[in-house]
Amino acid sequence: MKRTLTGRVMATITGAGFALLPALAIADDGPAFEAAGRAIETSGDVSMVVWGTVFAVIGLFVVTVLGYGYRQKREMRWGFQEPDAPHDDHH
Repeated sequence: MKRTLTGRVMATITGAGFALLPALAIADDGPAFEAAGRAIETSGDVSMVVWGTVFAVIGLFVVTVLGYGYRQKREMRWGFQEPDAPHDDHH
């Protein structure tokens, strides 16, 4: 089964959509939400925490991309990554 870039992008978008569903359900502005009083106030250093998280995730992506590029440039492949037998479409 050949995976295309379009399929991967659609899978990522679909996964992100499903991941956001609980947040959208909690974000209800109706009277039931206000009566429950579940909202908490943010602390003064919330922006520092948010930016620290954003930079940490970006840094993780950068390290992953650099590692992947290094592996590709050095042609580092292990035997368990290769197929057991050559596959062709002439069955």
